[in-house]
Order: sequence, then C-alpha cells, then structure tokens
Amino acid sequence: MSHSITAHQDGTRIASIDFTASDRTIASFLYGSLNAQEYDCGVSGNGEAKSFALADIEKAISAVNYYRKEPLELIRNNEKDQLQENLLGHLVQSLGDVETDKPEREVSEGTKQRSAAYVLRFFKAILNMAKDEEILIHFG
Repeated sequence: MSHSITAHQDGTRIASIDFTASDRTIASFLYGSLNAQEYDCGVSGNGEAKSFALADIEKAISAVNYYRKEPLELIRNNEKDQLQENLLGHLVQSLGDVETDKPEREVSEGTKQRSAAYVLRFFKAILNMAKDEEILIHFG
C-alpha cells in the first residue's frame, strides 16, 4: 500500500506526491503540517479530499521549515496566528510519534531532512501552479 496525494485546482491536477505506507516520516510531515491527520489511514490516505486556501499551504511550508530549524520565511514577525501554533504542535507531536511508535527503529536526522524536503517540493509545486485561492487535495 502507499499514499498518493494529489492537488487539484479547477479540475486540473497541479501537483502530486507519492510515498510508501512504511514511510511514516513523510506522512507525519505532510498530514501534520496540513493539520489533516484524520485523512491518514496509515497504509494510505482515506480516499477523501479537503479544500485548502493558499495561505494554508504557506503555513504548512512554514511549519515544515520551522521543524527543520529554518527561518519562517512566510510568517511576518508581528503576526500571531493560533492556527500556525496548532499546526506546529501537531507536526512536532506527529514527528515525535515516528520515533516512539517503533523504538527499535530510530529515524535519523538525515531521513527527517530528506522527508521534509520531499514534502516541501510538493507544497512549493502547489504554490507555483496555483492560479486561484482554493486548492483541493485528494488523500489517496
């Protein structure tokens, strides 16, 4: 089984990301940063779709960058956003679960960085291709 996540706008596929069911690090970054854990069935997405605003994608990028300890390039210094704090909390909690679910298999920092970069490419592809404010992401 695997996850096949696609982003659509106006019925056109604009970005996709695929990863195996065993890659929980990518799943944690993707679902956690989008605050969409309910769409993660473990072995694949749940088959449903959810609408996101471009601002949601930008916040997801910021959440992943924050975890990678990069500057929050998309968050202004004076902006206090409770949703962003919630997203970061979910992401950190999800990534923490990656390490505690299987204590015999530690997730290396290199794996986390590669997984984060893979998810960021998906999000940035959405931003580059999006023409309107609303994006539909299908979690397959």
